[in-house]
Amino acid sequence: MNHPKGHHHKAASDEAKAPQTSIMIWAGVGVIALLAVIGQCSSSNTAGSTATEASNTAQAAISEAIAIQAPPPVLELKGSSVKGGEANLKKVAVEGLPGEMIYSQNCYDALGRHFSWNKLDICGAFDMAAVRDLGDSDATGFDKETAWFENETAAGRYLKAAVAAGETEESADQRLSDLQARIIKSSAAEKPEPIPADAVNDEENDSDTDPSAVMNT
Repeated sequence: MNHPKGHHHKAASDEAKAPQTSIMIWAGVGVIALLAVIGQCSSSNTAGSTATEASNTAQAAISEAIAIQAPPPVLELKGSSVKGGEANLKKVAVEGLPGEMIYSQNCYDALGRHFSWNKLDICGAFDMAAVRDLGDSDATGFDKETAWFENETAAGRYLKAAVAAGETEESADQRLSDLQARIIKSSAAEKPEPIPADAVNDEENDSDTDPSAVMNT
């Protein structure tokens, strides 16, 4: 009995792809489940510790989900990606720390399903900008959010994802340093330079002694 050419090879190929597809699906489900656990933690000291542990476990799951995708070749960090992450933070900031944490979780969950270097850098820039802003605000009562945006935790999330996608550890460290430097530079550019107190005093003294400042009577 004759079989159509290619039928046997196609069936074998489909069977080979099935296990990998199943692994990717389960990896994605695992990431989502872990992020859900973090989100359900109540804001207490115990919850903060639990959230940190769950966050670390989620990082490992995200890395595994990225690695099995056979990610694209490494691309250099782009300024547009950094600006995109910062712009997204400004939009989400109106929802406070809980909203920022949800965005970050969704961002990394998306990487676990379909990786791209642009998306990773957007996620990383969002987190680094959130870490920066968190240092200037009162985060009392937001233990799980502060655990998620703790500097080393957020940096580790980015580094592990980059390494899983093909960066060497050294290159990933340099990529993170470059990203953080851009965030700092952007922050400095947004803040107006303070006027030195002596300059203000000099202006006041000049107005008192400058003949042109005195009205003719």
